[in-house]
Amino acid sequence: MHRKKYFGIIIIFCLFFILIAGHAAAVIPEERPEAFSKIIDLPIRVIGLGLTVAGSAVFIVALPFTLTSGTTGDA
Repeated sequence: MHRKKYFGIIIIFCLFFILIAGHAAAVIPEERPEAFSKIIDLPIRVIGLGLTVAGSAVFIVALPFTLTSGTTGDA
């Protein structure tokens, strides 16, 4: 009884991942990006990572104050 149930769940997951893989393959662009796009991509990623770290640090510093006032969700 349990084998049929687990087998059905595995089949559903496999079919779901096959559909996702097919869709993901269709999304991949066939054209290669230009040189400017490649050059500007690295600084933008570094800036984004830095802002993520800075925002996390600000949240951690503000966390004790928001916990006492009960506004953690707003922070």
